[in-house]
Amino acid sequence: MRATPIACTLALLLAACGTQAPAEPVAASAASAPAEPAAMPEPTPPADAPPTTDAVPPAAADAPPADETPVVPAAMAGTCDASVLGWAIGQPGDDALLARAKAESGAAHAQFLRPGMAMTMDYRPDRLVIDLDEDGRVTATRCG
Repeated sequence: MRATPIACTLALLLAACGTQAPAEPVAASAASAPAEPAAMPEPTPPADAPPTTDAVPPAAADAPPADETPVVPAAMAGTCDASVLGWAIGQPGDDALLARAKAESGAAHAQFLRPGMAMTMDYRPDRLVIDLDEDGRVTATRCG
């Protein structure tokens, strides 16, 4: 008595999926052959969808052309010149050196970068970065 509702449920599920149970067992040669994947139909856009073109991907359409130089916002247009800081190489990195290097380079912001320290990768022309070694001595100065 219990098997009948299960059989009916299975038949309804198979019918809803659009598949039918095989009436006869599959031959051995057909069962061993690899099945070919079914081709997926192309999706049809809604009737009210705007026309699209496949010529330019959306991300590329928004990007500036490769030959243009990025424009720096006016708030970040500070002048930083690390070439005047040769005197700092080999000096201990302390607050006094940071303040002097910031003033002499013309940077709006200055920071130390110690070994293993994480740093943002964005470019800021008004930022002075002073690299320190394990002993806290200046190894390099650069803007960005």
